[in-house]
Amino acid sequence: MRNRDEQMAEREPSLVAQTKRFGDVMKHVLPRMPVDPGELMNFWDTCDNLWNLYEVPEELRAKLLLPLLTPKAKSLISRLDATALADVKQIKAFLLNEFRLTSREYRARFNAAVRGDETHVLFTIRLKNLWGLRKRWICSCVVVNAMILIN
Repeated sequence: MRNRDEQMAEREPSLVAQTKRFGDVMKHVLPRMPVDPGELMNFWDTCDNLWNLYEVPEELRAKLLLPLLTPKAKSLISRLDATALADVKQIKAFLLNEFRLTSREYRARFNAAVRGDETHVLFTIRLKNLWGLRKRWICSCVVVNAMILIN
Protein backbone atom coordinates (compact mmCIF):
# COMPACT_ATOMS: atom_id res chain seq x y z
CA MET A 1 0.00 0.00 0.00
CA ARG A 2 2.79 2.39 0.86
CA ASN A 3 4.52 1.61 -2.42
CA ARG A 4 1.34 2.47 -4.33
CA ASP A 5 1.06 5.83 -2.54
CA GLU A 6 4.66 6.63 -3.44
CA GLN A 7 3.99 5.79 -7.10
CA MET A 8 0.92 8.02 -7.13
CA ALA A 9 2.89 10.88 -5.57
CA GLU A 10 5.56 10.53 -8.27
CA ARG A 11 2.99 10.53 -11.10
CA GLU A 12 0.94 13.47 -9.82
CA PRO A 13 3.13 16.30 -11.18
CA SER A 14 3.33 14.71 -14.64
CA LEU A 15 1.39 16.31 -17.48
CA VAL A 16 -0.44 13.07 -18.26
CA ALA A 17 -1.59 12.61 -14.66
CA GLN A 18 -2.80 16.20 -14.36
CA THR A 19 -4.59 16.04 -17.70
CA LYS A 20 -6.31 12.82 -16.64
CA ARG A 21 -7.30 14.21 -13.25
CA PHE A 22 -8.68 17.52 -14.53
CA GLY A 23 -10.13 15.85 -17.63
CA ASP A 24 -12.21 13.46 -15.53
CA VAL A 25 -13.68 16.36 -13.58
CA MET A 26 -14.15 18.82 -16.43
CA LYS A 27 -15.69 16.43 -18.97
CA HIS A 28 -18.93 16.53 -16.98
CA VAL A 29 -18.83 20.30 -16.47
CA LEU A 30 -17.58 21.95 -19.66
CA PRO A 31 -20.13 22.47 -22.45
CA ARG A 32 -19.64 21.24 -26.00
CA MET A 33 -18.79 23.84 -28.59
CA PRO A 34 -21.98 25.17 -30.21
CA VAL A 35 -22.56 24.65 -33.92
CA ASP A 36 -23.84 28.22 -34.32
CA PRO A 37 -20.82 30.54 -34.53
CA GLY A 38 -22.84 33.35 -32.96
CA GLU A 39 -22.83 31.49 -29.65
CA LEU A 40 -19.05 31.06 -29.53
CA MET A 41 -18.41 34.04 -27.27
CA ASN A 42 -20.77 32.62 -24.64
CA PHE A 43 -19.00 29.26 -24.99
CA TRP A 44 -15.58 30.87 -24.40
CA ASP A 45 -16.87 32.86 -21.44
CA THR A 46 -18.38 29.74 -19.88
CA CYS A 47 -15.17 27.75 -20.37
CA ASP A 48 -13.04 30.53 -18.88
CA ASN A 49 -15.31 30.84 -15.86
CA LEU A 50 -15.31 27.09 -15.25
CA TRP A 51 -11.55 26.80 -15.67
CA ASN A 52 -11.09 29.58 -13.12
CA LEU A 53 -13.64 28.03 -10.77
CA TYR A 54 -11.91 24.64 -10.82
CA GLU A 55 -8.43 26.24 -10.88
CA VAL A 56 -7.35 24.43 -14.03
CA PRO A 57 -3.73 25.30 -14.88
CA GLU A 58 -3.19 27.35 -18.05
CA GLU A 59 -1.09 24.64 -19.70
CA LEU A 60 -3.95 22.10 -19.43
CA ARG A 61 -6.81 24.23 -20.73
CA ALA A 62 -6.08 23.74 -24.42
CA LYS A 63 -5.74 20.00 -23.94
CA LEU A 64 -9.12 19.85 -22.22
CA LEU A 65 -10.71 22.05 -24.88
CA LEU A 66 -9.83 19.96 -27.94
CA PRO A 67 -12.38 17.15 -27.36
CA LEU A 68 -15.17 19.72 -26.95
CA LEU A 69 -14.74 21.28 -30.39
CA THR A 70 -17.07 20.63 -33.31
CA PRO A 71 -15.75 18.59 -36.25
CA LYS A 72 -15.50 21.77 -38.33
CA ALA A 73 -13.45 23.53 -35.64
CA LYS A 74 -11.20 20.47 -35.28
CA SER A 75 -10.51 20.47 -39.00
CA LEU A 76 -9.73 24.20 -38.89
CA ILE A 77 -7.28 23.97 -35.99
CA SER A 78 -5.44 21.12 -37.68
CA ARG A 79 -3.62 23.91 -39.56
CA LEU A 80 -2.13 25.26 -36.32
CA ASP A 81 1.33 24.22 -35.19
CA ALA A 82 1.97 22.43 -31.89
CA THR A 83 2.84 25.56 -29.92
CA ALA A 84 -0.37 27.30 -31.02
CA LEU A 85 -2.42 24.20 -30.13
CA ALA A 86 -1.05 24.37 -26.60
CA ASP A 87 -2.40 27.89 -26.04
CA VAL A 88 -6.15 28.47 -25.54
CA LYS A 89 -5.86 32.15 -26.43
CA GLN A 90 -4.34 31.34 -29.81
CA ILE A 91 -6.99 28.68 -30.51
CA LYS A 92 -9.75 31.11 -29.53
CA ALA A 93 -8.38 33.94 -31.67
CA PHE A 94 -7.86 31.60 -34.62
CA LEU A 95 -11.38 30.15 -34.48
CA LEU A 96 -13.03 33.56 -34.03
CA ASN A 97 -11.11 34.79 -37.06
CA GLU A 98 -12.01 31.72 -39.13
CA PHE A 99 -15.71 31.93 -38.24
CA ARG A 100 -15.64 35.65 -39.13
CA LEU A 101 -17.14 36.82 -35.86
CA THR A 102 -16.79 40.55 -36.10
CA SER A 103 -18.71 43.39 -34.56
CA ARG A 104 -20.64 43.73 -37.82
CA GLU A 105 -21.77 40.07 -37.59
CA TYR A 106 -22.99 40.52 -34.01
CA ARG A 107 -24.79 43.72 -34.98
CA ALA A 108 -26.54 41.93 -37.85
CA ARG A 109 -27.59 39.15 -35.47
CA PHE A 110 -28.95 41.70 -33.02
CA ASN A 111 -30.92 43.53 -35.71
CA ALA A 112 -32.33 40.24 -37.01
CA ALA A 113 -33.42 39.02 -33.56
CA VAL A 114 -37.14 38.41 -33.28
CA ARG A 115 -39.09 37.41 -30.21
CA GLY A 116 -40.70 34.06 -30.91
CA ASP A 117 -42.27 31.79 -28.31
CA GLU A 118 -39.99 33.08 -25.57
CA THR A 119 -40.98 35.44 -22.79
CA HIS A 120 -39.88 39.06 -22.68
CA VAL A 121 -37.33 38.19 -19.99
CA LEU A 122 -35.74 35.42 -22.08
CA PHE A 123 -35.72 37.64 -25.14
CA THR A 124 -34.00 40.40 -23.15
CA ILE A 125 -31.38 37.95 -21.89
CA ARG A 126 -30.73 36.72 -25.41
CA LEU A 127 -30.27 40.29 -26.65
CA LYS A 128 -27.99 41.11 -23.74
CA ASN A 129 -25.89 38.07 -24.65
CA LEU A 130 -25.61 39.37 -28.19
CA TRP A 131 -24.75 42.94 -27.22
CA GLY A 132 -24.49 43.66 -23.53
CA LEU A 133 -21.85 41.08 -22.67
CA ARG A 134 -19.76 41.71 -25.76
CA LYS A 135 -19.45 45.45 -25.07
CA ARG A 136 -18.54 46.01 -28.68
CA TRP A 137 -21.19 48.55 -29.58
CA ILE A 138 -22.92 49.74 -26.43
CA CYS A 139 -21.79 50.86 -23.01
CA SER A 140 -24.72 49.71 -20.91
CA CYS A 141 -27.71 47.45 -20.98
CA VAL A 142 -29.95 50.50 -20.63
CA VAL A 143 -29.77 50.99 -24.39
CA VAL A 144 -30.78 47.35 -24.96
CA ASN A 145 -33.71 47.73 -22.59
CA ALA A 146 -34.78 50.94 -24.34
CA MET A 147 -34.64 49.20 -27.72
CA ILE A 148 -36.83 46.39 -26.39
CA LEU A 149 -39.38 48.87 -25.08
CA ILE A 150 -39.48 50.65 -28.44
CA ASN A 151 -40.25 47.40 -30.22
